[in-house]
Amino acid sequence: MHAKARRQHAIRELLDKHRVADQAALRSLLVGVGIRATQATLSRDLRELGVVKGPTGYRIAPPPDTTLQPGLRTLERALKSYMISARPAGAMVVVRTGPGHANPLAVELDRAKLPECIGTVAGDDTIFAAAPSPRGAHRLQSRLLLLAGKKP
Repeated sequence: MHAKARRQHAIRELLDKHRVADQAALRSLLVGVGIRATQATLSRDLRELGVVKGPTGYRIAPPPDTTLQPGLRTLERALKSYMISARPAGAMVVVRTGPGHANPLAVELDRAKLPECIGTVAGDDTIFAAAPSPRGAHRLQSRLLLLAGKKP
């Protein structure tokens, strides 16, 4: 399992089993299961997992849109966090991200198994998302923009 996925899985399990008041306590629990993380990494993980801090400590918030399938919720969060633009180009959609964000977003696109997306190739800040046809590329672009909360 990839280090990030393993760490985030451990965070979910720890939050389910323990009352965690702050990041220092969570870091200690993670060390207890053999995972080390910086404060910045932990903050990013908590944000990506949808963790909120309440009066009793951290908890994973229910997703805002419960009508989406679980893979689409994750894709939606990733698109909102990383995608800058999406433009069709033939039977592909060129997705722009910030530096270093193309690969994590492409992974989520592949995991979501959208029928409009056959596969992805990611660089540093650009993803080529292959569609079955030029018309499919336009549908994929519209879907990505909609999930990201951007105007199509």
